Amino acid sequence: MAPTAISQVTEQLVRVTLLITAAIVISVKQLDIYEIGHAAAIASIVGALAGAAVLFVLFLKDMPRSREKEIIEIPWNYYVRTMLLFGAVAALNHMVLLVIQFADTFTLLPGLIESGLAKQEAMEAKGVFDRGQPLIQLGTVLGSSFALALLPTISQDRLRQQPTLFYQYMRGALLFSFYLALGATIGLVLIFREANVLLFQNEQGTADLRLLVVSILLCSLSVTAASILQGLGHVKRTAGFILGAFFIKWIANQLLVPFLGITGSALATILSLLLLCAVTLYELKRKLPKLNLMKVVNLRAMLIAIGAMVLYVLGMHALLADLFQSSRGLLLLYVIFIAITGGGLYLFCLLRFRAFKNELSMLPFSTYLLRFYKGREKNEQN
Repeated sequence: MAPTAISQVTEQLVRVTLLITAAIVISVKQLDIYEIGHAAAIASIVGALAGAAVLFVLFLKDMPRSREKEIIEIPWNYYVRTMLLFGAVAALNHMVLLVIQFADTFTLLPGLIESGLAKQEAMEAKGVFDRGQPLIQLGTVLGSSFALALLPTISQDRLRQQPTLFYQYMRGALLFSFYLALGATIGLVLIFREANVLLFQNEQGTADLRLLVVSILLCSLSVTAASILQGLGHVKRTAGFILGAFFIKWIANQLLVPFLGITGSALATILSLLLLCAVTLYELKRKLPKLNLMKVVNLRAMLIAIGAMVLYVLGMHALLADLFQSSRGLLLLYVIFIAITGGGLYLFCLLRFRAFKNELSMLPFSTYLLRFYKGREKNEQN
């Protein structure tokens, strides 16, 4: 997996570097702000080409050399069909939030105008609503990344040959996704006001965007469950679920936005993702009846971790928040500090009160985590 990892990191490094450079140039030279969109498109293309070039070079480097020329018949039809079908659906699965946001592109602005806002006011309201998308994407990545690292082990063959190990991996993937996404959701709700002021210099839309943050938990679970279903061969079905969520969001926007504004769009997003989450988990339960996810959730550890994080963040807000409001630099330090320490406290409590069992051995740095667990067991025995 190293070549694909290097290729992906190269693509992201090139794309982000070009995008940041373009943003600086546009800002310094005071060019049209919409040029950043053109720069983003160019950066994406150049980044993809760079990633493909790195992958091709690594392929040539690792390709076995033979003095004798061998004629190998490659089934191109199979590989192309697999890449186009499975690759497109896999990409669609990881772009759930973008697919949902795509419905806003066509329905949110007309709905806001229908609610009584002038066109300029509606555009500004949509801009406020779009503030939450990057933070929610970040939370979703956090909630699903560790879980998805376990998913290459999924296959029908593994289910038949090693059912016990297979179910252990699947429970671990969903458990990590649930705990991490739940922590990210609650944590972002708690610090969203400060993050909003830090990034956009005002508090507009904080209440509606806090509501939208619930999407992190629902989307993370949906992505993880859908990825498991795809690994089991149910590719077209998961694509249908995602497209269904898109149309639900579209219809719900048209029904709710004219009456509730951007609050209606937030509710429409939650509704569409809630139904997507429910149907993917139901289908997963139907295909894997022995999964029994709720039985492995440590409710006590979860509530203690949530309570500790909430009390800590609220206490820090009461004691320190006003001291860091004078400048964006100080507020940046405060938000980073509170996010790292609050998240660290949440994870510490999950480990301390044994929210995980055998799942820890599946993670990177599992040696240190298991050492912490063993130390905890020795203390309990003494």
